[in-house]
Amino acid sequence: MIFANKYGLYLFFLLPFLLLLIPLYFYRIKKMRKIWGSDLLYHFSNLESKRQRFLRVSLISLSLISIMVAFARPEWGKVEGKGFDSNLDIVVLLDVSKSMNVQDIKPSRLERARMEVKALFDKTEGARFGIVTFSSAPLILCPLTDDKGALNLLFEIANTNLIPLLGTDIGVAVAESLRLFSFDDDRAKVLIVISDGEDWGESAFKAAATAQTLKVRIFSIGIGTEKGGVVVDENGKAVIDPDTGKEGYSSLDSRKLKHIADITDGRYFEISRDNENLNDLIDELKRIKMREYATKEGERREDQFSIFACISFFALFATILLNIGKRKNG
Repeated sequence: MIFANKYGLYLFFLLPFLLLLIPLYFYRIKKMRKIWGSDLLYHFSNLESKRQRFLRVSLISLSLISIMVAFARPEWGKVEGKGFDSNLDIVVLLDVSKSMNVQDIKPSRLERARMEVKALFDKTEGARFGIVTFSSAPLILCPLTDDKGALNLLFEIANTNLIPLLGTDIGVAVAESLRLFSFDDDRAKVLIVISDGEDWGESAFKAAATAQTLKVRIFSIGIGTEKGGVVVDENGKAVIDPDTGKEGYSSLDSRKLKHIADITDGRYFEISRDNENLNDLIDELKRIKMREYATKEGERREDQFSIFACISFFALFATILLNIGKRKNG
């Protein structure tokens, strides 16, 4: 087994510090039991049994270790045959701020963006993709991989609850996205920014200038309409703007999206009507030179990122179920 993302291995230096929290957690429980007594502590705090605590800690540890391994992109196995590869790495940077819930295009800006990006995964053969979401802060969902199953699975997580703080900081998000690229190879690099373009600030242009210096082209996609609509939450309830005290309203601002694309010699695309799609973007990506290769046994290893990503996801899900069961029993 080898690791395609060597920098991901540095995360394992954090592992001893994370594991150190386990004995501290059990020490705290032991100390509380001495003060309150086992029966009183269990009655008022709904404290779990030893077996439940051990299971919870084990699941959280498994989830953390698995996501560390997944980020390092382990590869093993042998692939034979012929296929097509591209010299193209693509990072999708998706806006998940509350304004992406606006329904000026159906079913909503965010849902429409997710539909189009999944089509992009399927129709761009041989490229590697990474996923970053952002609002007030960026969050890496997936490092560069050609595993479409993992990409589609992790893309389902992208929603407006993922980063709860209000606001949009595209500059920091672009900088974080650039870290996913490897700059010691000759692969073409594309950053696809999907947003309604609102509340960006000036940091977006500085970040685009950095991308241009690193020879990363930005293809920006404006999603929404100039008429716009009321910002709602996941339940369809209007979100109140804290500055005005009124219902939040959002409309597409394409100027900044166009500008960051122009800085990097990229292109701007727009989804502002229900019948528009990203076919023009897909055609643009296909123009990047494709090369045919004939793999030999042992020459190319398969990316096993999805195995560890799934383990981490299900371990975290099991931990959530433990919380639900604890509340019901209490």
